[in-house]
Formats: sequence, C-alpha cells, structure tokens
Amino acid sequence: MTDRIFGKEFEHEVCRARRAAYVVVRDGDLVAPVKRDSREVSEELACEITIDSEIGSAVQYFYSSDDQVYNRMNATFFTGRFSAEAGGEIFKNRQREVIANAG
Repeated sequence: MTDRIFGKEFEHEVCRARRAAYVVVRDGDLVAPVKRDSREVSEELACEITIDSEIGSAVQYFYSSDDQVYNRMNATFFTGRFSAEAGGEIFKNRQREVIANAG
C-alpha cells in the first residue's frame, strides 16, 4: 500500500519524525476520525472503541510555528466501531453530539 503525501517535503530542512494513528468510526451516517489513543477516545467520545482493520497510511509535512520545527508525520488509519458495552443511550447521544460538532 502506497502512502498518500500531504504537503511538500522540506528539501533543505531537517524534519522531526512524528507518528500518529487514527481510527475512523462510523455510526450510521456519522463518521468520526479520532486519534488511536484510548484516553483521548474516552475523553472525546465518552466511550470505548474496537479497532477492526488498517485502511491506509499517509505522510504529512508541516511546519509548527509554536515549536518552530519542521515535521514529517507518518499516520496510519484504521476502521473501528463503538464498543457494544459503551454505556447505552447516554453514550450514543454524546457520541452524536461530539461527531456533529467535529466538522
């Protein structure tokens, strides 16, 4: 599988290597990409997710003005789903709210 590339490589700069993983969660017509970090998923979606399979990868080149550093981020993407035992209707409503506001 070939990586998609976003941004332009900084030819004359040393880039800091970064890694990231994202899970694309679908609930009906709603789709939410979230970082593959269980703490962050719990905070943002108020539930747990189950990771199903890898769907691709990408490289992104970007400059962080806050850190004043050039970055090359390798990201891997997975499909996932909300865990069935995630807490019932309260969690489902919270998930929909978070996903709707993410766009």
